[in-house]
Amino acid sequence: SVLTTYADDFGILDMPYLFKDSEAAYDAMDGEVGEYFSEKLKTKGKEKMAKKSIMKNYLYNLTYQILTLILPLITASYLARVLGARGNGIYIYTYTIVNYFVLFGSLGISMYGQREIAYVQDNKTKKKKTFIELVLFRFITIGIASIVYYLSFMRQGEYSEYYRILFFELIAAAFDISWFFQGMEDFKKTVLRNIAVRLTSVALIFLIVKQASDLNKYLAIY
Repeated sequence: SVLTTYADDFGILDMPYLFKDSEAAYDAMDGEVGEYFSEKLKTKGKEKMAKKSIMKNYLYNLTYQILTLILPLITASYLARVLGARGNGIYIYTYTIVNYFVLFGSLGISMYGQREIAYVQDNKTKKKKTFIELVLFRFITIGIASIVYYLSFMRQGEYSEYYRILFFELIAAAFDISWFFQGMEDFKKTVLRNIAVRLTSVALIFLIVKQASDLNKYLAIY
């Protein structure tokens, strides 16, 4: 949990099978247990954080999660008909490959960065220093992953054209700073940006992807 950076006691909440079900967890956090941890935040100088609306961030996140479930249902049948089995198969295969490189290049920086930014969010100097260090480190790791990706897939091969298009996934990952806003507990910016991108992508799919030969356009859009 990010909150362990404020008080070690929060680590107990990460224990598996601590509550018998979600209802028991909610009851605990609404009762004396929740009050105890709230006081822990206050004693650590985090009164401002303790007062922040957890519900607001939860609703932002929930809205985006629901959207990610609904949008594929809207586009799946259309893409299956337009791109066909082969086109969809190529997309899934090539996207899976590039996603492995994104994961390798990220090296868990998103989770670590969120934790570190949360720890220093009230100290502008340390926050700036931490942010710059993590961004530079991510550039280096994504750069290494990009070189390996280029040498392995982009130079030649049956799907090299598609791999070159998907290379921008790696570039985008290098500039992704969602972890910073999550560490600052500002889910609004991240969620609204992601929703705008998703909705724009869906609109472009229906406007541009019209036949099986448009697979490269679909890869560029999504």
